[in-house]
Amino acid sequence: MRDRIRTNIKISVIGLITLAIFSYAYFETIEVLRGPIIEIKSPESGYTATNKVVEISGNVKNVSYMYLNGKPIFADTSGKFKEKVILNDGYNSVFIEAKDRIGNKKSEILELIVNNNKASIGDGLARDEDALKSI
Repeated sequence: MRDRIRTNIKISVIGLITLAIFSYAYFETIEVLRGPIIEIKSPESGYTATNKVVEISGNVKNVSYMYLNGKPIFADTSGKFKEKVILNDGYNSVFIEAKDRIGNKKSEILELIVNNNKASIGDGLARDEDALKSI
């Protein structure tokens, strides 16, 4: 009777250890298979800037290589990154790409607008209407 109980306990312990090993392997593998994760904190896509220099910041996870408009950039050990970009007047698109160690890729596109004019677009339309009325 004691031998049967000892055998059942050994089988149960071996089963629990095997289950723990497979569970750990699953959770580690799922992170690798998920691929890179990019989260842009600021600025949001569609942001209108008055300055040509904009700082892009965010977080990444599962990333080995990162590129901003084709230029390599780096994140700290916690996955945070900050990078300044010089934009042209008008519409700009900023391309952020990340790769993990097994080759999975993820990319984000930020669409930014630079408006150096002090007056807003609505002010210009109002002045045009006043000019038409005086004719």
